[in-house]
Amino acid sequence: MYIRPEQNLATQTAWIAAVSVPWMLLGAGAGRLPRSPGRLRAFNMAMALLLD
Repeated sequence: MYIRPEQNLATQTAWIAAVSVPWMLLGAGAGRLPRSPGRLRAFNMAMALLLD
């Protein structure tokens, strides 16, 4: 992500926060989820689909 000088800084900051905060919360909570091999595999597949 980058800031475009021709656009409103507050709007761009809000969009960056709207995208980044959920990913940070997901990452912080993800350590508790995959305790079993099956859950770990499902989690890895879901992340691969989201990043694709």
